[in-house]
Amino acid sequence: YAVRFSLSANGKEFDNLVGDGVIVATPFGSTGYYKSTGGRPFNKGIGISFNNLHNRKIKSFVVSGDSTIEAKVDRGPALVLADNDERFFELEDNEVSSIRESKSRASFIYVRRVRN
Repeated sequence: YAVRFSLSANGKEFDNLVGDGVIVATPFGSTGYYKSTGGRPFNKGIGISFNNLHNRKIKSFVVSGDSTIEAKVDRGPALVLADNDERFFELEDNEVSSIRESKSRASFIYVRRVRN
């Protein structure tokens, strides 16, 4: 069944949402699952997109990188997952997931293959 939830982000309030969930993306992840749900790739901030939302008028949007996004489960359960991580946790009715940019920096190493 669909999850019923509410979401707040940077002064925007969305109540009584019904759908498969919400995608919160970094610029690095904005070209994957976020893009497939209607979001456009972006360079700065945090992207928010909805997966199979019953209200089709609500579109994807980007908030500043220092924003906090809160999703409250109105009727669950709902799962919280991270891309490329098999771990998850379950939220029950009235529980809130708070998401914000980490103060820690990530480093990426790119390996270029050289053919002999």
